[in-house]
Amino acid sequence: MKHFYKILFVLLGAIFIVLVLKGWSQEAYKDTVRSDGRGYYAYLPALFIFQDPGYEEVVRAENRHEPWKGKATYLNDVSEGRVVNKYFPGAAILQLPFFLVGALFAWIFGFAVDGYSFPFLLTLQVASWFYTLLGLWLVGRVVHQKWKSQPIFVGSTMVLILMLSPLYYYTTNYPSLSHVYSFFLFGAFFFLLSKESILWKWVVLVLVLIVLVRPPNALVVLFIPYLLGWERLKIELLNWKSIVQQSVPFLSLLLVYPLLVYWQTGRFAQWSYTGEGFVWGVEHWWDIFFSYRCGLFLHNPVYLLSLIVAIYQIRKNVTWLIGVGLIGLIFSCWWCWDYESLYGLRPMTEFAAILVMPIFDFWATSGRKTKNVLLSAILLVGLFQWSRFELLLNGMYNQRFTKDTYWVSLFHNQDGNRYKFHQSCQPKGTIVLDTAFFQFEDSVCVNQQLEFAMTSELQLREKENAEMEYLDIQIDKFQFEEDWGEVYLVLDAKAHGAGASIYHAFDLYEDRVLDAGKWKALRFQYVFYDKSTQFETIKVYLWNPKGSRFAVRNLRYNWKRYGE
Repeated sequence: MKHFYKILFVLLGAIFIVLVLKGWSQEAYKDTVRSDGRGYYAYLPALFIFQDPGYEEVVRAENRHEPWKGKATYLNDVSEGRVVNKYFPGAAILQLPFFLVGALFAWIFGFAVDGYSFPFLLTLQVASWFYTLLGLWLVGRVVHQKWKSQPIFVGSTMVLILMLSPLYYYTTNYPSLSHVYSFFLFGAFFFLLSKESILWKWVVLVLVLIVLVRPPNALVVLFIPYLLGWERLKIELLNWKSIVQQSVPFLSLLLVYPLLVYWQTGRFAQWSYTGEGFVWGVEHWWDIFFSYRCGLFLHNPVYLLSLIVAIYQIRKNVTWLIGVGLIGLIFSCWWCWDYESLYGLRPMTEFAAILVMPIFDFWATSGRKTKNVLLSAILLVGLFQWSRFELLLNGMYNQRFTKDTYWVSLFHNQDGNRYKFHQSCQPKGTIVLDTAFFQFEDSVCVNQQLEFAMTSELQLREKENAEMEYLDIQIDKFQFEEDWGEVYLVLDAKAHGAGASIYHAFDLYEDRVLDAGKWKALRFQYVFYDKSTQFETIKVYLWNPKGSRFAVRNLRYNWKRYGE
């Protein structure tokens, strides 16, 4: 009963935070289900409202409320006209209680009971905050038990994890993504391992849920030696037969996924990430930690501080360093190695608590002078982190930084739209088509009379199933004006039949201010994630609606297809 009241308090706290941040305006909840979260969440309306393994009713319901969403790119075609949701169902399992409450409220108050009306979006926001707060509470219990810490220190660690990592950003802005749910499960995992008597069957249950949310997160087991120590781990493993016997019922929960695959496709096994996968090697291992583009330690400097502390106390933290290194190595081998990250490396969000544990340990075992130095360092990285956060709040959502934009943005964070950087990772596989459909080396001045320039259109042949398409554009631009106006590089791809056409207008700058008065080499890359749509034509051109004056040279438009 005591724990019931604590969980109720966490729930009320989540509701309070959501209402303070969002209020009751339905407009504030638009786009709650977005990005990859569309796929994670879609299991719920598909199963419990529409009984729709093809997701046709789900997509229609979503577009009735938010018509700009268009086609469900989280679906991949399989044989006989069937589709499979490429994401795993664990997040939907944790969202289910809130989904059912949303359905009840929608029915009572006359909203559409379709999974996407206001009550569903409201309860999903509450779910995001509930699991974040519950995860923080569990981590606080770990800190208290492991280091016998006072409540003020426990509270401070919870605030540090929430505000100096990407956790707050993803909890608030991406409540349908998997990261906050994984963070809660990681907190439960750490909490169970921190107890004097470990109940391994519950540890296994949490690990099963971690796998069902996002299988690569099973790598959290690499931190068991750090959390327990080698000696205790050896003692615990002496009872491995008993652990296995107790765990069998919970391991059977993994069958949820193949049963859902069968419901969608008519077969129990199907690789849902068609055309995607790991490219093994060490090419991006350093980048994933230290690149300007998305480096974990550069974009989240509290983790860099933790790394420094871990190296300083290397004997105590060697297993932590090995765990971080191996996880980074494996994550760096995914074809989209930067994970289109906002606010640093996205898949490390759920690892936030374990990534800062060396700081907690160093603080708990240090003298007053050392604590003062550490506190100063934490405050310094806090200021840096706030700068990153302000940049996102003020409009910078294409956060694949370059060296120049990374440093200048530290001191100019009030205008996020000042910085643009459009690059994608190259798709997995081999190039089966590489067409340079426009090349122009000479310099050309574009003036007030020229609204459209450098137009080229390519007729496309039919592609094979699961091929990914990729547009790669190089251009040198000379900006005459100090503050850049509206000039765009436009991508217009027309689809055959009922497929979804694509139109994007990319701002033609990297730094709207500092690009002025010089030639600037720009490179735009765009991956077409929708592997099922057949495109008929692709048109690329420069659009100058405000009559800005600039020059271009060394243009090259490349269209590529990647296949297995």
